[in-house]
Amino acid sequence: MLENIDMDRDSLSVLKKTFENNSSIERLGIARGLNTITAMTLFHSLSYNNSITEISLCEGCLNEGGYAMMRDMLSNNNTIRYLELRNMLHLGMSD
Repeated sequence: MLENIDMDRDSLSVLKKTFENNSSIERLGIARGLNTITAMTLFHSLSYNNSITEISLCEGCLNEGGYAMMRDMLSNNNTIRYLELRNMLHLGMSD
């Protein structure tokens, strides 16, 4: 379980490589701090990870792009059996 995943842009490439190439991670939990940019990077890399089976996300704030990447990840990765979303906010565009 990652307590806080509030990352700067320079660290995103490390995050991407970690989750894309690590086949020993079966469960991922993020307690807080998930934003759209981090989520898009994470979901893209998890699309290629064939070992992860459970994802739990809490207290995040995503816009349409973040949720679209989540949808694509779920479409591409057939090993994910459990997805928990709690207290996730959707940032919409205002006119």
